[in-house]
Amino acid sequence: MKMSDIARLAGVSSSTVSRALNNSPLISEATRAKIMAIAETQNYFIDRQASNFRLGRTGAISIIIPFQHAPNQHVSDPFFMDMLGAIADYATEHDYDLLISRANKQTWRQKPFQLNVDGAIFMGQSDIHLGLNDLVDTTDFPFVVWGAMLPDQKYTCVSTDNRRGARDAVNHLLNIGRRRILFLGDTSVPEVKLRYEGYEAALHSKDIALDQRLVLKCPFEPNQAYNTLRLAQDSNLEFDAIFACSDIMAMNAIKALSEVGLNVPEDISVTGYDDISISAYYNPPITTVRQNIPRCGKLLCETLIQKIQGDSPQSILLPAELVVRGT
Repeated sequence: MKMSDIARLAGVSSSTVSRALNNSPLISEATRAKIMAIAETQNYFIDRQASNFRLGRTGAISIIIPFQHAPNQHVSDPFFMDMLGAIADYATEHDYDLLISRANKQTWRQKPFQLNVDGAIFMGQSDIHLGLNDLVDTTDFPFVVWGAMLPDQKYTCVSTDNRRGARDAVNHLLNIGRRRILFLGDTSVPEVKLRYEGYEAALHSKDIALDQRLVLKCPFEPNQAYNTLRLAQDSNLEFDAIFACSDIMAMNAIKALSEVGLNVPEDISVTGYDDISISAYYNPPITTVRQNIPRCGKLLCETLIQKIQGDSPQSILLPAELVVRGT
């Protein structure tokens, strides 16, 4: 069965069949449905490899995860899994496959070109912000970055309002009477630095002096929040709430608190960040800042495809939403 045979059965031209099978907006839904139904009954499918070769594309997108700031962080981190799932759903709808690659300081710049892909999504800026700017200046390779919106940024970015999200979370803790709020996060990471600024702004709005002893450096690595908090407890640091820069950090913190007989939220209030899928099912359910991960993943992939097609989409800043649950 050839494309010309499908065209004859449908009573249309071969070019119309080609456009319909490639989801061209030039074809009406009724015509597309008719052609797709005939193609399915005749067991006809497009040879994507040959099609991509003719179009000068690979049909693949690279997801590059730079971990310089947290070398022991895992790709299996629940935040990455949720985001990758959202990206994969949209990519599949547009006939793209994903290649996932973990990169270090020596390899991140070469990865997109070594992998033979049409474009790349960088999952975070780590410490390569200036290098990403340089990549814009020295190549026309299409890429999009998930991360912080920075003032001198040359590359296209999809982000949520990290500063506002953190400020809303800390204001919530202040409004329920908490005053000594612990900050858990690594401010060398651009997103976390913005969250720290939101934390600081919320304290300032209530005329509460910033106590640097309550700002604890904690990278996005397994068990780091647990270990950091246990050390704080051993040093008798006094606090009545925790603002954690991820939901996994918040869960680790709750574990550390429970081991010394402190209850959440009765003794210590805790807020997380991200609203990963398991946050609502934790015990107690995590109060957190939602980044709307499904929408963010869709926009990352959508924006990259626009760049691959030669468009120049702008960076996108999405609102963050406080979700009050049980902590």
